[in-house]
Amino acid sequence: MRIAFIGLGAMGAPIAARLVAAGHAVRGFDVQPAAVQALVAQGGQAATSAHAAATDADLLWLMVVNGEQAEGVLFGEGGCAAALPKGALVVAACTQAPAQAQALAARIAAAGCVMLDAPVSGGVAGAKAAALTIMCSGLDA
Repeated sequence: MRIAFIGLGAMGAPIAARLVAAGHAVRGFDVQPAAVQALVAQGGQAATSAHAAATDADLLWLMVVNGEQAEGVLFGEGGCAAALPKGALVVAACTQAPAQAQALAARIAAAGCVMLDAPVSGGVAGAKAAALTIMCSGLDA
């Protein structure tokens, strides 16, 4: 699977590394260039922007802090929603209110993609141990 991974911080980095180890093509972006280089050192690919990471991705994983950041990454200046192919899956692994998640999912659907609202629990230790709890909600499909 071609995965775009945005947010390679303390939790995102170990998740992205596990996806690489599982055999997925992971193209990552983070505002900290060193985080992107760490992913490359583990076999991932570097992207120079969120838009570049999302180009032709089957799945876009947003490991950002909140819904405002997710919306900015997707639809702000240089947003990556336009780079995703129709039918791509967007996983919003951030903290956001249900109404905010529904609004974001509607915008993603209008762009021809599907979203899962998927906040995680378990912190950095859980991410490093591959022991996070992911609470997903979205369309039945």
